[in-house]
Amino acid sequence: MSLLRQKYLVIDYGTSCIRGILYERSIFGSKILRCEILPVVFFQKSKGEKASSNESSISQKKENFSEETVWEQYEYNIQRFVESFFPDEENFALLLPSHRLHIRSLSIVEADPKELPRIIPFEAEESLPFSLDHTEVIGREWGSFEDHIHVLCFASQHEFIKKRIHPLLHDRSSIHLLVPDSAALFSFARALDPEFSKNHYLQVNIGASHTILNVIENGNLSFSRSISYGGNDLNEIIAPIFNSSDPYEIEKKKLSLKLYLHTKDEKVDPSYYQQKSISKKSLVSLLEKVKIWATHLCREMDRSLLGSKVSDSWNLYLSGGGSLIHGLDQWIEYQLKQPVKRYPAFFNSDIPIEQFACALGGKEHCLLPDRKKFDFLDTPFGATLKKRVFQLKLFAPPLYIAAASLCILLTSFIMGIIKDQSQIRQFEKNIRKISEGIPGLSPNLSSDRILLETKKICRKHLQNSRRNDTRSLVLLKELSQVIPPIEEMFLTFRSFSYNEGDIEVEVELRSVGDSNTFLGKFNKNELFSKVEVKRRTILPNQHVRVVYTFNTTQKSEVLSSCK
Repeated sequence: MSLLRQKYLVIDYGTSCIRGILYERSIFGSKILRCEILPVVFFQKSKGEKASSNESSISQKKENFSEETVWEQYEYNIQRFVESFFPDEENFALLLPSHRLHIRSLSIVEADPKELPRIIPFEAEESLPFSLDHTEVIGREWGSFEDHIHVLCFASQHEFIKKRIHPLLHDRSSIHLLVPDSAALFSFARALDPEFSKNHYLQVNIGASHTILNVIENGNLSFSRSISYGGNDLNEIIAPIFNSSDPYEIEKKKLSLKLYLHTKDEKVDPSYYQQKSISKKSLVSLLEKVKIWATHLCREMDRSLLGSKVSDSWNLYLSGGGSLIHGLDQWIEYQLKQPVKRYPAFFNSDIPIEQFACALGGKEHCLLPDRKKFDFLDTPFGATLKKRVFQLKLFAPPLYIAAASLCILLTSFIMGIIKDQSQIRQFEKNIRKISEGIPGLSPNLSSDRILLETKKICRKHLQNSRRNDTRSLVLLKELSQVIPPIEEMFLTFRSFSYNEGDIEVEVELRSVGDSNTFLGKFNKNELFSKVEVKRRTILPNQHVRVVYTFNTTQKSEVLSSCK
């Protein structure tokens, strides 16, 4: 398991279909890897017999199966979904259906926000049909007025939670999130709108058997209801028109038709009936039945909104498979007097985004900080269910510190390389500049070649200095003794060169007479021989520049004594 990269599978188990979103999360962000949808297989009444998706009927969905059969059906379908599409995944986030939860709106006397998770369950207990001993309650504050805090909370029995996660638990797996589907739907809107915290929304998710209604106020989920009415109710009404009891076939035909609910007289091309294999009479009848269904749905939504404060300026967003019916958005807008919008595209897929709204919202809910999540695992009871969960967030501080240290190290390493390269270039420049003053070296050579040639020259001069010839320092000492003091003769020493016994000295004197006197000084010295004037130049100020040449090779006994 990588500490910096993990994959999570978000599962939305609906009435007729199972939807899954696989996403990858790391310290650099998150991305969606895959999305899948699979129809639910329904059991026959006799235990152990299963009906395939094509054999199931609407009447079977309406039958009152025993609780044991329902859970067997759930376990079979969810394992079938995971093994078919995601057999290697180990980390799961599961959405809980709102119609199986208890949703409550509370008004609590103002208290310390850190104490709210402890206070909310006791405030909600009075309105719940069972004791807190077997119930888990989660809630979040969505607003405050005067000295009261408004809270929306969800409650579920422990037994339901355990059965819901049981098929996904094995030796290597772990559950990372248990969130109500209505809270996941709320997170979906949060991820799409950059101005989310400033706007108000109504969310309607029309599922197969239930419809979720959310009210979002100032970026917070303030109201939520689950309406027991959905697409299956419409399928049951229109089944006789299609002469079929297969809900998937009815669903496919229903969505392929253009049902102009918002207009009374809509002209239809005669070829349309032939293309869709439906008569004009059947289409008119279907249109009327869909209007009846949509009107009833709007009434149920309107009744649910009586408990919330909704103004006419709020936008209503549709999602769910039932929202894909052509013309339904205009009809709801006409009935509720609320502007209806569609969610913008979220990812490239042939599957409509409306069908994956809750699953995508579950993925976004996973990324929220803990203080904003509706997570049943973030409770004392939930903590007992995630003992095997490896939580990357526990290692977040040292990981962030390590990442920051690594960035600093890499930055300093790169800056050091840049600085070293700059110093190397300056060093090479200095070498070339110095090489211009060394006889026998070409400035066009590389810096390495210049150093190599310089070493050879130095080695040659060192060898010369170790012979029996007079050394340069001895000569300079003797010259300093030959040159008279400044009070006797004005003299400026210009240059001195010595090469294997031959010496050349250039001086500047005040007059020609001084040059002869200086020549006599050299002749009197025992170290020098063959003293001659090589060149004499009269300067404009009557000074004389004289170049003397002499050598030391003829007086070896004197040289030995000098050494």
